[in-house]
Amino acid sequence: MCLALQSSAPPFSRPFCCYGIGVYIVNIAVLAVVWQGQGALFDPVLFTFATTQAIAVMVTAIVSGKAQRDAEANAHRAEETLICTERQAQELAQHASDLEQQNEQQRQLLDLVSTLEIPAVSLADGVLLAPLVGHLDSRRAQMLTSQLLLAINAQRTQLVLLDIAGVSTIDTSIDRAPLETTQAVRLLGYKIIITGISASVAVTITHLGINLAGIATARTPQEALVSYVARMASQYSATINGNGALNSMN
Repeated sequence: MCLALQSSAPPFSRPFCCYGIGVYIVNIAVLAVVWQGQGALFDPVLFTFATTQAIAVMVTAIVSGKAQRDAEANAHRAEETLICTERQAQELAQHASDLEQQNEQQRQLLDLVSTLEIPAVSLADGVLLAPLVGHLDSRRAQMLTSQLLLAINAQRTQLVLLDIAGVSTIDTSIDRAPLETTQAVRLLGYKIIITGISASVAVTITHLGINLAGIATARTPQEALVSYVARMASQYSATINGNGALNSMN
């Protein structure tokens, strides 16, 4: 915190007033001795008037000097206060900038954590593997569909392998999350296979009465990939054979 500094001007002191009065008395005493108490200066009325005027002038000078010193002290304190206020404003601005940078770093860190929680790995041309590891709660379930769809569109995927072998437990409140993700992927025209369903997850799905009809499953991503490649090869061979038969007929 900033503290206003006190003025360095010397304060009014009584010895200064006494010194002025003492000088005046000494001068009068010297004149009295020199003039032997004679002359108009030592007339009672004139002497009283002169003394009063001298004291008045001296008091006025003292008051004026004190007022000037007080004004200088106030100006000095005002300047110190202004400097202190400007310094505090700069510190607050710097603090706000630091907080903004920290918030931006935290947002970037959260984005990185979200990406690492639901990674998407390309296994082959047009094949995307999305492995889930750990506990699948409501927060991760909400990110699952959105991040997976973004990765699919970015990589022009034809087949998605959603591997849940690393999922230990699934909250009953979001047990349909993988199925909803599967439906969203299929609505966009992509193929998806769920792999790695553990025994505990299978029991949960069965007890909840979730119907997996129409959803392709496999024990491992490797098994699903081999099946997909074999199917694509069969379709390609059938296409080639069909084209050959048409050419022979022509």
